[in-house]
Amino acid sequence: MFLKNILRYLRILSLLARISLMKQMAYRSSFFLAVLGKILRVTIVLIFFQAIFLNVKEIGGWNFNEVILLYATFSLIDFLISITFHRNLIYFMPDQIRKGDYDFKIIKPINLLFYSSLESLDMMDLVSVIPTLFLLFYAFLKVGFAFSILQFLLYIFLILNALVFLYALIVLLATINFWAVQKNGLGRFYESIVRIARYPTTIYDGFWKILFIYILPISVISQVPTEGLLGKLSWQYLGYVLIFSILLLMVAIRFWKFGLKRYSSASS
Repeated sequence: MFLKNILRYLRILSLLARISLMKQMAYRSSFFLAVLGKILRVTIVLIFFQAIFLNVKEIGGWNFNEVILLYATFSLIDFLISITFHRNLIYFMPDQIRKGDYDFKIIKPINLLFYSSLESLDMMDLVSVIPTLFLLFYAFLKVGFAFSILQFLLYIFLILNALVFLYALIVLLATINFWAVQKNGLGRFYESIVRIARYPTTIYDGFWKILFIYILPISVISQVPTEGLLGKLSWQYLGYVLIFSILLLMVAIRFWKFGLKRYSSASS
């Protein structure tokens, strides 16, 4: 029964991906311009870091090669969530609630959180992952592939953990829309916070360092996977971030169910 449900949702996911791609390819010029824009975004930030390191040797104890690896990791994770649940929950869902379209989702015979998270898959960002993978490979070359297979597997695992952390955070923010619909406010706030992960948290001191490492561990997104790959991650902090992500996901799902029970239909 469990396996049957998994196969069912995989088929639904495949169908949603095909529908999304057809919609986006209907406007091919927009599709390719958007892809070009995303490639330029990666390139500009790379040039930005290169300009900084012409004047300094390290930033917060991180050299140029390590920072490029950190940024490449952030870009990969950022693209993965953009392809899947980011825009669906942060932008599309509030708009559907405001217009009353969300009422039709609730009556569908499918898990509502799954459908709300993956209804529209952004296949443009799937194409944009390609230059990010080249950047990641370039970063691997710059650090001399100085990691073992086990470290690389830990890196992949910590990227998955970062996705869990971000998904839980976005679900928490999306649930707030059951009470107060925010058109773009929560989305902009979330993106401003998450962009901090493009830089090492070691550049911060005092309260901000504690905030971004322990209270709201933005370091989970890209710094922790990068440190895991380079063998710089302590086992104690590894355990902390894994437990934090799992607990945050549990809280997010409970909060979602709580909010859904109190959702007032736009048609009522």
